Amino acid sequence: MAGAETPVGFRNDLASLAGRANARQVRARRPQVPPGPLSGQQGNEDMRRFLSALLLIAAAGAEAIGPNIVPNGGFEKGDRGPDNWGPLDNLTLFWEKNGPGRRCIRMDTDVYRKEWEKNRRQPGSVRKKSPTSGTKYNTVGGSVGVALYSYPIPVDGDAWYLVEYDVRGQGEPFLYLKGYRKVTPEDAKRAGTRIFFKPKPGGPWYSLLVMGGVGQEKHQTRPGDYAQVFRRRFVAKFAPRAKGKWHRVWGVVHLPKRAHVQTVLLELYAYWPPGDYYFDNVSMRKITPEEARRFQAKRTKYSNVLE
Repeated sequence: MAGAETPVGFRNDLASLAGRANARQVRARRPQVPPGPLSGQQGNEDMRRFLSALLLIAAAGAEAIGPNIVPNGGFEKGDRGPDNWGPLDNLTLFWEKNGPGRRCIRMDTDVYRKEWEKNRRQPGSVRKKSPTSGTKYNTVGGSVGVALYSYPIPVDGDAWYLVEYDVRGQGEPFLYLKGYRKVTPEDAKRAGTRIFFKPKPGGPWYSLLVMGGVGQEKHQTRPGDYAQVFRRRFVAKFAPRAKGKWHRVWGVVHLPKRAHVQTVLLELYAYWPPGDYYFDNVSMRKITPEEARRFQAKRTKYSNVLE
């Protein structure tokens, strides 16, 4: 790599980020090893995931891939909800036992938005959704969608990562990787009032581009807040006959040096058409630039829209 670059200002980074809102999306591919039964055969499922990972590595010609840096990416640990992930409302977000392994996340986007809004303002006030009908544009699937955030994950800047997750559903659910850096006193002087939330209780504030979740507020950007300076989507595109089947989605991403990304949030998101969506086995592993090129080359040859 070339020598050190001049840091880009906080405001310039956000403007550049907004200009890349329609940046390249990463498409999904069918796993090489077919999934086993969804219950009662954990050993078979563990073996499937292991073999699938080996096939990815072999296809890329990679000698080594770093460990998974996503804590509790399989959603197995937790009490009332999965550790290291945001809260569940039990109206649109659920922690269930019917994943490829054991636990998984289920999102229900077929919920009237007015009921979701009421439950957001008064958690627990809506314990059971009403049956929906009509065009369903007034559901959360037709408007705000359903999202679940990871806790902040430290990363290395100017590095390549392999991102993977299992998904079941329809439409185009996705994983959104959002990169952040800590706001300095100089950054704070140039920034304005922005939307922030705390992905981890008691932790620092992280900026968002739109309002819509629980615990969000607008305030003047302060030193110690975290500003979003990078983002990339990993989208699953299901063919009609793929509905209801588990698939493995993967892609590679480079955290650019000029963005100075220090930590990332992983957002799982589903919206249209209204219905149930499932996520499991989220991982993010550091790879070398050469490994990234190999993955991308094999992806061009072997990857397809899910069928």
